[in-house]
Amino acid sequence: MKKNKLTLILIVVLLVLFLPLSISSFILHKKYTTPVVINPKREFKFENKLYFYRGNNLLGTYDCENFNDFCDYASTKEEEKKYILKEPESLGGRLSLINNRFAFLIDSPTSKLNEAPVLLYDLTRNNVIGSYKEIKNYGIGLDKDYYIIKNEKDLWGVMTFNDGIELALPFNYEFIGINNSLSENGLLNSNIFVAMKDNEWQLFDSKGQELSPVFKSEIYNYDNHYIILDDIDGMKFMNYQGEAVFNGRYQYLDFSEDNPNYLYVIDQANNFYIYNLRTRNAITDPHYVSSISDVRVVEENGRLRLYINDVLIENVVVNQDLIDDNDLDVDIG
Repeated sequence: MKKNKLTLILIVVLLVLFLPLSISSFILHKKYTTPVVINPKREFKFENKLYFYRGNNLLGTYDCENFNDFCDYASTKEEEKKYILKEPESLGGRLSLINNRFAFLIDSPTSKLNEAPVLLYDLTRNNVIGSYKEIKNYGIGLDKDYYIIKNEKDLWGVMTFNDGIELALPFNYEFIGINNSLSENGLLNSNIFVAMKDNEWQLFDSKGQELSPVFKSEIYNYDNHYIILDDIDGMKFMNYQGEAVFNGRYQYLDFSEDNPNYLYVIDQANNFYIYNLRTRNAITDPHYVSSISDVRVVEENGRLRLYINDVLIENVVVNQDLIDDNDLDVDIG
């Protein structure tokens, strides 16, 4: 019993002597040992991986199978126009990280790059959640993180990443596009999509709800109220209920890019005039043109000036309140 007591006292004394030394040694070791830094320069591609950063914070990585060939963000392609829809010019461009979580990637041998699938990668789950043939955002980008996507069966759909992933339009269509309308953030409006299946055309909203009936004619352009169709024997002006707003067919119809209330019209006799959609009347006289390229319209200081082949043909007052007293009407004979 006495022996055990002496042993216990000895252990306590040794702990008192050596425990502080052990703690000090551990602290000094931690202080002066160089920490292991992975990807010290925070490069996007480093040692067979892709690294996704937000500022200095690492969000996730992707293990490349073809690091020395091609492993990178996917790109949109420059597309040749196949249909008459007045959509934005389709520019190629490298895509980027979506909502700090998703990325479209290509990981492929260089010899098979043209056939390589586009991989949808989720940084949070650290896995590939989809494989596609093509991504379209016109090189500009659609607002609310919408993407027009072709699947491996060559059918188009629409995805949004605004709040997770949502399939706005299913992969049922041979073509999906939008018109050239910019939102306030400089991206393309994603509130209306044109879709074609079996040569039938229709408008859908960003939730996939039908906005128009099905048309046999191609959709050329649209706004929030009207649709311009291109048919074999001329253009037609329709509302969203599929009813003709104007009787007859026209050589050319389009909305003014400068004033959404104005519709440019060339009738079957090649006469050009401007129609005000708000007041529902023509605000210029008809003037013969060979094509819309002959026409130039300038609206400034409350006047609308119509030039044909660079000759001022008509000078129309459209807003009396904006006319300067010193701005005299132009005599155009």
